[in-house]
Amino acid sequence: MARGPYSYSRLSTFRQCPAKFNWSYVDVQDVERISSPAMERGTKIHNSLEAFIKRETEILHPDIHEHYGQFMFSIRENYECFPESRWAFDWLLRPCDYDDPVCMIRGFMDLKFVPEEDNIQVYEYKTGKQYDEHAHQRWIYGVAALLEHPEKEGVDVTTVYLDQKKNEKVYYPSHMLREYKPMLIDEIREVDECEEFIPKPQFLCRYCSFSKQNGGPCHF
Repeated sequence: MARGPYSYSRLSTFRQCPAKFNWSYVDVQDVERISSPAMERGTKIHNSLEAFIKRETEILHPDIHEHYGQFMFSIRENYECFPESRWAFDWLLRPCDYDDPVCMIRGFMDLKFVPEEDNIQVYEYKTGKQYDEHAHQRWIYGVAALLEHPEKEGVDVTTVYLDQKKNEKVYYPSHMLREYKPMLIDEIREVDECEEFIPKPQFLCRYCSFSKQNGGPCHF
């Protein structure tokens, strides 16, 4: 599996534009990565939430403290929390080490906790806009949580849109794993076996390091 281990970000990149996936992970092109104040701010906010849950600080980033401070404090004080929770699975969707050579797919959950008498809870933080692609992340992380905790009846995956002060939550029941697992493997095989990485022009090209306008190898 020369193009793995896979992750939500790799699969999302392929769905967004196969050519971008190729230049990022297969025929890797050395280009200057585009950053922005918004991206840097998002990183600072994620780091602030992680440090708060780990009790490394009592101070949250000021942009989220007023609306989410009490909520995050309540989670931290009432549950055993796993911020930046690593997960990894092989081609048979068996748990494996994150850096194991047999790893097929892996990732980090911004926050996970497992109540004794309730569903697994997974939270992903987003700054900025809401995108349809985030539903794909919720699904992948839902499958990962169910594979990690086969004793539980389901998982709630919540995308927290910090700037918009809104949440999108989806419930994934464990009995659906028999359908989820082949769907996930088929999606990865499609990427793994792809031979033509055709560009997919769209509005996101303006933010792509490989686009023509940003000095990259793409024709668009």
